[in-house]
Amino acid sequence: MVADANRDSLVLGLTVEQLEQRFGLLRTKETANDFQRSYQRDLPDDIRWLGDSNWVVIFSNGKVAKLDLMKG
Repeated sequence: MVADANRDSLVLGLTVEQLEQRFGLLRTKETANDFQRSYQRDLPDDIRWLGDSNWVVIFSNGKVAKLDLMKG
């Protein structure tokens, strides 16, 4: 997704259920891996990580409002 100029359109406006159908495993703050946990203190509560990747989606009113890549 890094090189995809339209990557935001893949996730914006989707619900958790729709994201799971598209990407499979989603991690919450509680189920995040060690790398993901290192970024969580600066993120809002309603987030999901796309599996074990560095991509995080931020929710507002139950739908994805923002997609971010956390670089290590």
